[in-house]
Amino acid sequence: MSAGNSHEATAWRTFQVAGADGVEIAVHELGGENGSATDLPVVLLVHGFPDDHHVWDLVAQDLARDHRVVAHDVRGAGASGEPDLPDGYRMMALIEDIEAVAQSVAPGEKVHLVGHDWGSIQGWETVLHPVARGHFASYLSISAPPLQHVVPWRRAKLAEGPRGWFDMANQLVRSTYIPAFHLPVADKAWKNIGPRWRAQMKSVGAKVDDQWPSANIVDDAVRGMELYRANIGLARKRALPPISLPTDVAVHLLVAMDDPHVTVGLLDGLDAWAIKFTRSELRAGHWVPRSHPEEVAAAIRTHVAANPAEHSLATTA
Repeated sequence: MSAGNSHEATAWRTFQVAGADGVEIAVHELGGENGSATDLPVVLLVHGFPDDHHVWDLVAQDLARDHRVVAHDVRGAGASGEPDLPDGYRMMALIEDIEAVAQSVAPGEKVHLVGHDWGSIQGWETVLHPVARGHFASYLSISAPPLQHVVPWRRAKLAEGPRGWFDMANQLVRSTYIPAFHLPVADKAWKNIGPRWRAQMKSVGAKVDDQWPSANIVDDAVRGMELYRANIGLARKRALPPISLPTDVAVHLLVAMDDPHVTVGLLDGLDAWAIKFTRSELRAGHWVPRSHPEEVAAAIRTHVAANPAEHSLATTA
């Protein structure tokens, strides 16, 4: 453990699951030891860019006291395999990976889904998918809407007048990294960014240790940029999976009020995407699982308790 760290390394139990296109997905589990796993609610945590599952370590340690906690390395990150082609990072493959993990750890049961950053995008797309959402009891979103939210959001903001135009301009400025990620030079840029990433995370109040950020941050980031290239169209339209709106999965939106990448304004209107929708706010920046793990765990615990899982009637897709 690095000097200055006050928490112990998270003792995840790790195994592999076959995801979409046969890509091996590394799954990590915490809690539910000593035969108690069947008595505990299952929470599936999905990380974002450029992280691996260790971004959830501090949240997982808290939740594992009374939950069975599962986190997987998204394809291309951490210990998971990577697809052979860039299109292997398409959204439908990510949804299928989440389903495969959920069904492997809790077959026939509904699990509670939590997503941060790109994990939040994936989570929204999953609970909005007409088949996939039948496997989930609840969803908690942090720091990203579904991709399909962007176009109707722009229309609504244009109709608002000056205040809406300000929200659009504010988000546009904060999203300038997205077109940059589509450029080949971005891969080389991460070789310079990577060695400074740990110091950058510390400077924004995130708790770093020997496991996070990963020593493989450059490789994970370079592969992770394929998420943007495969799913966010610039030169050409990207094909996104079908959605059925609104979702009947209970959704809680945890808003990081000081997020420099995902503005509060971008999250306006998300209540229309879920039949059962709640929202809370946290005075925090983007990396809340590492800066405010106790608050994140408390929000998850409250949302899970309010939406107990039942046996899933859906069949595995």
